Amino acid sequence: DFKGFMEFPALDINAYDYLVTKGESGSTRTLIVNGGKFSDIFDANNKIKWADSESRDNGNLVARSEIKTVIINSNVTALTDAEFAILNGFGTQVTSLTLNSNTEIKANALKNLTGLTEIDMQNVTKIGNNAFNANLAKVILPAYNFEDLTINPQILKKANLKYLDMSGVSVMNAGFPAKGLSLQGYTLLETVIVKDGLKVGANAFNGCSALKSVTGKIDLVGTAAFKDCDASGFTTINIMNTDIPANTFEGCANLKNVKKDGNQVAPTSVGTQAFKGCAALEEMNLANATEIGAEAFMDCKAFLGTKNADNGKNVLYVGAAEIKDNTFAGCVKLEYVYFKNATTFGLNILGETATNAESSNTYLLKEVKFGEAFTPKAGVAYVGTEFGGTTKVAAVKLFVNPNQGVSTLDDNKLVLPATYNADGSVATTVKIAFTSITKEAKF
Repeated sequence: DFKGFMEFPALDINAYDYLVTKGESGSTRTLIVNGGKFSDIFDANNKIKWADSESRDNGNLVARSEIKTVIINSNVTALTDAEFAILNGFGTQVTSLTLNSNTEIKANALKNLTGLTEIDMQNVTKIGNNAFNANLAKVILPAYNFEDLTINPQILKKANLKYLDMSGVSVMNAGFPAKGLSLQGYTLLETVIVKDGLKVGANAFNGCSALKSVTGKIDLVGTAAFKDCDASGFTTINIMNTDIPANTFEGCANLKNVKKDGNQVAPTSVGTQAFKGCAALEEMNLANATEIGAEAFMDCKAFLGTKNADNGKNVLYVGAAEIKDNTFAGCVKLEYVYFKNATTFGLNILGETATNAESSNTYLLKEVKFGEAFTPKAGVAYVGTEFGGTTKVAAVKLFVNPNQGVSTLDDNKLVLPATYNADGSVATTVKIAFTSITKEAKF
């Protein structure tokens, strides 16, 4: 407790039709309009009528040049063209404008407010050509659909935009010909608020290298939607689908959580290079993924599969029937991998990569199991790096289906084609030596 402290009643801002804050000096005042008509607060010279002994300029009037922030709330009568002209005359010193009384901003309506950096317009659904002529960093337009491709770049400028509430948008950059909003290459954009169910098309956020937060649940419908969104804060995103298109999160180095319904997504399909380079990604159950593209998880250096899945061990379960080239290459933290349905596989499925040479990494791979009998993939020339690198594979235990053909096994070695004859027959083979090879039934 502070003895002698005098309590003052809190000012109820909403009790007044309008208020002007005192400000410190120059253009620092805030105008708050809560009700009535906007034009009623001005005199014949468009100065704000405010009886305040502290006021400057004729003692009881406030010049528009003193206002830095304008807040016009929803209970105010919608501004007329004449009132927009008054607002437009506030000049370059206004940096923040909240306008919730109107649903439309007509052409050229606010083009003189060139100093604006923030707008908040909760109810605006229509915007005319050249309505704004400012470098906006923060844009809140939750009812606007951003479908007019001529207007979007006038409001959303790549060199300035950092915050965007676009929760009135249903589809982003989907289909041909191009339609709707695209934020590709907005390298300063940090925060985006979207509507749950937003369909995110190809390249929608590609190259948004400062992006940290996407609030809302999205539906991925196009490739490379978040490619190279590698900001340190971009760790979590919420999606509504289980199909992950190609290149969706490629290069998202700090992405750790891709959630659906509050849990890490369990994909039904994963496109080519979908998570390539997601170095922070740790967990994902791929048991239901019937298709996984080449290099889908390449260089996911922290990837474990499913944590403590079986007897406290980290196990990667994979449901795809074909394991394509470099699918998990460079995933140096994988320990136990179970290919439940794979009947064929490509090159370097678990091995080293050019950027993760085995000499510079500690591979943790201990055991690999194939639930089905497999045959070498026709036309693929294996080189012996499929299971963790040429020197580390010797520490790996291999488990195969009891029906695995003896032609592919030779004294704890996996026999794979190295070269082919012109007629397609095998000319030479490579033998990959494991600690042991055990035939074990699928479970």
